[in-house]
Amino acid sequence: MSALLGVVGLEALADVRADRLQHSELRFIEIARALMLDPDFLLLDEPAAGLSNDEIERLASLIKAVCGRGTGVLLVEHHADLIFDICHQVTVLNLGRTLAAGTPAEIRVHKEVVSAYLGG
Repeated sequence: MSALLGVVGLEALADVRADRLQHSELRFIEIARALMLDPDFLLLDEPAAGLSNDEIERLASLIKAVCGRGTGVLLVEHHADLIFDICHQVTVLNLGRTLAAGTPAEIRVHKEVVSAYLGG
């Protein structure tokens, strides 16, 4: 586990009990725990919830590194900037139905997506 704590940037907290960690630290610990299983695919549901901008940037780097190691990632997320920064394919759901699917560049300008989620 200590090696994975290094991967998520928390090696200095190896001896700290989880109930003493901050919310953001717990988010990264959750990812480290999932990576312990050496998955082929990682499912992340709202990992950026409650994180600061700096922490979201750190999360983006971590997800890119996980993908770079050959692990696929399915990301459910509402932070559009994070999605547009790290995803190759994006599917936007609205009321349980697919509103749009495509590359981040395509989704950024999709009329219905912009109207429903991005403002404009």
